[in-house]
Amino acid sequence: DSKTEVASTMAIAAITIGQFAEDLHVQYHNPIPWILLDRSLTGVSSIMPQKRNPGILSELRRLSSTVVGEAQTVFLNAHNVSSGMPDSRTNSHLLETIAKATAMYSMFADIVRGLRVDPERSLAEVDADYATMTEVADTLLRHAEIPFRIGHHYASEITEYGRAQGKRPKDLTTEELQELYARVYGEPLPVAVSLIEAALDPEAMVASRLGLGGPQPEEVRRMLGTHREQINASRDWLGETQAQLATADVDRESSFTRLIG
Repeated sequence: DSKTEVASTMAIAAITIGQFAEDLHVQYHNPIPWILLDRSLTGVSSIMPQKRNPGILSELRRLSSTVVGEAQTVFLNAHNVSSGMPDSRTNSHLLETIAKATAMYSMFADIVRGLRVDPERSLAEVDADYATMTEVADTLLRHAEIPFRIGHHYASEITEYGRAQGKRPKDLTTEELQELYARVYGEPLPVAVSLIEAALDPEAMVASRLGLGGPQPEEVRRMLGTHREQINASRDWLGETQAQLATADVDRESSFTRLIG
């Protein structure tokens, strides 16, 4: 069980890391990307001088898939050997999985350290379309107790109208937002239109998402601090355990030497 538990932990991490690499890779398909890797982590195309190849992302995706595959080998060996024959369950495949996972984590760390985000471009990407419409429905529910399904329909109408008019969310006027609700439900918008405008603003939406695990900067900093404390505690435990094992190893060797005279 201990072997399969370790292997499954690394396989789950590999799936998450592989998905991260895939999502980041998509930016290199965008004519105007908003998040890229540092130049030192990319190579120039051999035929297209203007093209930058994020080879490290492809390698991370390959490596993470390999970790998942190696973990499956551990599972299959554990499954296919009789329970009374533990000697046949060698550590070799698990050690290979650990080695590949170690390389995967190292490469992942290099990529995270090499991320370069363009704040203005990333905000423009979110502002360009109707990404915060769930917040519109939530705002109506939160401030006027309008059922979510009704708010959802209103938000969907805003989206259809805005796209048809070639307008971004921030381009919609106060009158348009009020008229859309009245057209759909035959009554005035039940909240101040400023609340709907704030819901259409991605920065305001992030700031308003208060609570544990939220995306607002203060909460993210708190979570990072908590994780750093946990990592430091784990490192301390690891150091102490390794020291105890080293001491026990010396004691064992000394005892054995005494026994053989």
